[in-house]
Amino acid sequence: INAEYMGNQYLATYFEPTAARFVFPCWDEPTFRASFELSVVVPRHLVALSNSDPVATIVDPSPTTPCFSTGRLTLGCVDQFVPSAALQFVRFGLTPKMATYLVALVVGPFHHLEAHSAATCVRVHVPISHDVSEAQYVLELAIAAIQFWAHFFDFPYPLPKLDIVGVPNLDALGMETAGCHLFDLPYLAVTPTTPLPTRQRIARLVGHEVSHQWFGNIVSLQWWSHLWLKEGMARYLEFLFVEHVHPEWHYSMFLLGSIIHTALLKDMQSNTHPVERAVAHPRKIASMFDTICYEKGAAILHMALSHLGPHAARDTLRLFVHQHQYANVAGEQLWEAVQQWEPGLTPVRMQEWVLGTGHPLVEVSVHEDAGAWVYTLTQRSLLGGETASLCIPMHIWSCTVDGLQISVSPIIITGPTFTYTAPSDLVLMFNHSHAAACRVAYTPTLWQRLWSIYPHLPFSNRFALALNLEALCFHAKAECATALTPFLKYCELARCETDPLLWECLCRCLQKLLVLTVMDPHVKRWLRHIYGCQKERLTALTEEAAVEMEAGLPSDVQKTIMTHLVYSDDTQVVGWLVGQKDPLHANVTVLSPTLQASMLACTTAEAESSLLTAMHDLKHSDAAVLLSVLQATHLTRHNLSHCVDLLCMTYPAHTAHASVPTLFLNKPLCNAIFDRCESQTDPRPVCWVYWMCLQSAHCADAEIHTRLARTAALLYGQPLAAQHMSTLHPKNNRHDECINELAAHVS
Repeated sequence: INAEYMGNQYLATYFEPTAARFVFPCWDEPTFRASFELSVVVPRHLVALSNSDPVATIVDPSPTTPCFSTGRLTLGCVDQFVPSAALQFVRFGLTPKMATYLVALVVGPFHHLEAHSAATCVRVHVPISHDVSEAQYVLELAIAAIQFWAHFFDFPYPLPKLDIVGVPNLDALGMETAGCHLFDLPYLAVTPTTPLPTRQRIARLVGHEVSHQWFGNIVSLQWWSHLWLKEGMARYLEFLFVEHVHPEWHYSMFLLGSIIHTALLKDMQSNTHPVERAVAHPRKIASMFDTICYEKGAAILHMALSHLGPHAARDTLRLFVHQHQYANVAGEQLWEAVQQWEPGLTPVRMQEWVLGTGHPLVEVSVHEDAGAWVYTLTQRSLLGGETASLCIPMHIWSCTVDGLQISVSPIIITGPTFTYTAPSDLVLMFNHSHAAACRVAYTPTLWQRLWSIYPHLPFSNRFALALNLEALCFHAKAECATALTPFLKYCELARCETDPLLWECLCRCLQKLLVLTVMDPHVKRWLRHIYGCQKERLTALTEEAAVEMEAGLPSDVQKTIMTHLVYSDDTQVVGWLVGQKDPLHANVTVLSPTLQASMLACTTAEAESSLLTAMHDLKHSDAAVLLSVLQATHLTRHNLSHCVDLLCMTYPAHTAHASVPTLFLNKPLCNAIFDRCESQTDPRPVCWVYWMCLQSAHCADAEIHTRLARTAALLYGQPLAAQHMSTLHPKNNRHDECINELAAHVS
């Protein structure tokens, strides 16, 4: 990396996976380890950092081969030295044996903070143009991470120092080069005004990269096909660290919502792939660093290790690190360590998870036998629908109807069908806390029994139910026929919940429901009921209090709730929003981020025209405001033209697709885009037609669908247009199903 930043030049090596071979001759594979002793010639005013500390610094050398040409830093050889007033020679100490991709060299004008953890010196370096005091939080996290992982693995940090360096324009969030970690520069600065989600992401990043010193550096990979063992493990471990340093965040729920759920949604798509894949050429290695490797790898590890319990899981990883220190491993060796604690989790069974694609849906049915209830669990793949027979370790949460007797029992599902017997007076929920990497569907009778004890469910299970129903209702290709009614019932039970993670999930689901039903009157009436408790919380707040509430309910969730209520014809919310602030404020960008989109939706057509003009003059690019413009129902023809201009100005083509499902709700605006494209006077809206074609499955309006096909044929030609519009599923046909279910449920 050779970057200009704030008038200064920075050089850094980033060799993972196979770039070291372009700098020095080497066996550039993870199985080959060597000790490195680097020397570098740099300008005297710059700082040079590497895997080890400098052992010698000589001022005024000059290399035989110039290290600097045309004013830019380059790598060169260090041979003979002739005095020069501008340069210094730095020799670094000998490193432990390590893979070539872990070699680090960073040069630039840095200053740093420093502290010590036992015998380890920890420093955080930032460019001199940055306030070094803002790196204090990262320094404290780094010290905590070294101490936590040394205790967790019962294996001390093996190096005398750890430098964390903020590198401008780094192509990744971080890189775990031994003793000298590289971080993307924005992730080193924390101020009193830094939002909580940013602090949480930084804490995760520090925990992730420092854990690599044990899982990745001390214990390394046999080959890049086993990348999940390093990156999936670090993704799983980072949540243990954050839960340790900030227990008040209850961050284990983020593992469930942002990692496991994300991995399983990705794994339901047709372009999914195995976690562990053969890599036959260095050019293919970079494609391994993706969601399946990180998130699904973490989900599989969480499933196996959580089944063991926290202490057994820790002891398993301790033993694994001690047995394989400074060696190279494959996935089978980790499963052998797991099997020592749980004989049922054999390497052969667990490797099926990392070598296969997709994950199972476990369908639960029940029948009575001799006064007991016999539960039958049947597996089928959510990817293709065929029968599955994976080994699924999970826990069963059970309680009596009165909630007085609660227990958690481990089971291991083997084979396509599995039976479990329990007393008839117990209510069972399978896959406690969604720890297993699968989805669960129940018969209507069992759903009703779950709803009867909803208040007694721990939050982890209430949240798991929401994620499970989101996947079954809105993502599964072979939709579960009985999932929509349970989802509607769940929303009614959860309407007074206050947890932000749960409401983020519900808002995603309800937005998809709106797209499917095109704001049917049944939907509007039902939404006003569902959002009732949250409406009371939000409308009772002043704008200042709403900002303070961000830690409890994020601004995007508040905006979504208010916007849904506006389009559900909630007159109370409309009146309240209009009275909050003058929508024609000269500087539209100062509107509250929490409320601005909903307020815009409440304005008159004339006020909207003035506001759109102000947005255009200011080159406003706030996605939340523009999204409400897309949803507005009172656009005049003049304002439609304004909206098309704004769409072309603020949304580059690669981000347009996220708003297309909402765009389909607004027929006048869709037609305005088609008119502009068909007139061939403005090429800018063409990208929107392209994204509308790719997402035509979300269009429930037959007229828009027909008009889109006609416009696409004019722009691309009939064969290419047909190809674009068939890349996803056929035109959505769930509209009638959703309307009928809602009508029956509301009545």
